[in-house]
Amino acid sequence: MKKNHFIASVCIVGSLVFCACGKEKQIDEQNGVLSELWWNANTLSTLELRGPVRTVHQQIDEDNFMFMEFDVYGNIVSSSGRIGSSDEQTTYRYNDKNQLIVEENNGQKTEYEYNSSEKYVPQDPRNWVDSRFIQSLAKISCSLGESWTFVDKGETLLAITENDTIVIQYDGNLPLSCDFEVGENKYYIGPATYYKNGMFKDYVSGRYWEGKRVPTTVNSYIANSDWPMLQNSRVEEIDYVYSYNQTHYVKTITMKGEEPVVSSYEYEYDAMGNWIQSTVIIQYGDYPEIKTTTMRKITYY
Repeated sequence: MKKNHFIASVCIVGSLVFCACGKEKQIDEQNGVLSELWWNANTLSTLELRGPVRTVHQQIDEDNFMFMEFDVYGNIVSSSGRIGSSDEQTTYRYNDKNQLIVEENNGQKTEYEYNSSEKYVPQDPRNWVDSRFIQSLAKISCSLGESWTFVDKGETLLAITENDTIVIQYDGNLPLSCDFEVGENKYYIGPATYYKNGMFKDYVSGRYWEGKRVPTTVNSYIANSDWPMLQNSRVEEIDYVYSYNQTHYVKTITMKGEEPVVSSYEYEYDAMGNWIQSTVIIQYGDYPEIKTTTMRKITYY
């Protein structure tokens, strides 16, 4: 593997996906009622933040940063920053049930509508693992890009866009599996399994090839965590293995025929238990290690 290819494969900045929050209820641990789950947590929880956070300023490097502001209910109300060559500015509005209703990003407007269904709907029906599940979601209207209408049919839910309808199978209120097509190619998701709190336990997706299922993403998650935490993952020919402790976690990436890439993440925390400094050390074969540090300033209500 060439060094620049290696760096590009492990130094990718991901996008953030936010939840549309509902009223909080308790999970019945005794009989595993799935009526109200982790997916209804406020944005702070989905971003792995604790306490009454007001603002977060994350300095990724000298040129790149992200600033986020939250209301007293833990909902994100604005985010701005620079990632690469892009300047980002997003605002969010909520209804009186703390459900996200309008998201505006650099001139693009997305509106959300709700119904009385209790089903948790993938925000992106074709990619659950990088999506939020939003309870009672009826419609997503985008000024640019794809819009969706969701129709509850009992054991299934129809995800309808202008040129496609995806039939999602459900187990109770959580999505179980679906098939869909993109061009001439056919893909599948599931069956997915969940812990009692609604977080993924196992997730699989892939494509059909000559009538057979070929998995391209296979994820397993650890139990009893505050937010979803991967235990191991396989994406195409790349294996990922994760280990955690209170202040440290290690991700080992193994590509077929290549030496493992080991990424070690070390954290310093504030009094609320939120990290304010993250140091990543990447080791690959005989190459010199790569070390980067991200600083974060957090204010509270």
